[in-house]
Amino acid sequence: MKNDKQFEDVLFGYILAKGSFEIELREQTRTFRLSFNITENKRDAVFLNRVKEFMECGSIHNKPNNTIVFWISKNDELLNVIKIMNMHEIYKHGVKLRYYAWKEIYEIYNNSVFGIKDNYGSARTIKERLYNELGIQKKRKYNASGVL
Repeated sequence: MKNDKQFEDVLFGYILAKGSFEIELREQTRTFRLSFNITENKRDAVFLNRVKEFMECGSIHNKPNNTIVFWISKNDELLNVIKIMNMHEIYKHGVKLRYYAWKEIYEIYNNSVFGIKDNYGSARTIKERLYNELGIQKKRKYNASGVL
């Protein structure tokens, strides 16, 4: 990740406003995947390209409805997001809860000698706790890929 404190501060604010910390649980295979993304209108593609360049990771995808997404899903690259978040105070309650649950799952997986299937139960428990804290009803249906 590049060293540019001013852009890092701008990016942190952008993450608070538009960032998404995804916890994807796959019930059928008892696996999970963490990812981070920022979705924006295509007119802001220059900014998302600057984010990708600054973080030196991730990918950018065009989506329907004139949107574009900066996406990180590789485990070693997710650490760049954690570094940015850890250097700032998170003042938005919902973002704070989502980020800390996401980071907790990241740390469990990366500090474990067990595989992703052995950590599935922990990831599910953390996501359920997050839903309770945010007052979100647990999803009962699964989509085609088994995402909770």
